[in-house]
Amino acid sequence: MAAEATLEFVLEGDGGGAWFVNVHGEDVRVERAPARPPLIRLSQSRADWEALARSGLGMGAPPGAGDLTRARITRLATLKGTLEFRLITDDGERRVLVQFGPADAAGPRCAVTLRADDARRLQGGELTPQAAFLQGVARLEGDVALAMQVGAALFF
Repeated sequence: MAAEATLEFVLEGDGGGAWFVNVHGEDVRVERAPARPPLIRLSQSRADWEALARSGLGMGAPPGAGDLTRARITRLATLKGTLEFRLITDDGERRVLVQFGPADAAGPRCAVTLRADDARRLQGGELTPQAAFLQGVARLEGDVALAMQVGAALFF
């Protein structure tokens, strides 16, 4: 049976909006409407998106999410909560919210702070989340259990 999922990308500010990546097996389409309720929602301000795009980290699926197998989708669907990624660039701190499940009015349960260079290493597979944490490259604040659940769902 083919993997099915929808990822929502929200860009806040002028020229922003919501886009949906609808996945059905190997058919992946970027559309203005979701095919199903979003599995993951990523949101950020336009200014943060532009700065991260300049540094090679434009808004995209979390590392590991590109391989959306049925098993991975099933694991991701069990997650509830919001992570805030704080990426340190040459021109300041940039933020990306990654929400799993329904909206969380209380805000992010966990924040992950790391340098943009290290985020690129994570995306490229040169650095694992576990190594980043153990080496002090990534700092976690708040609900560390949520970060561990997300890591397990994406990387194992």
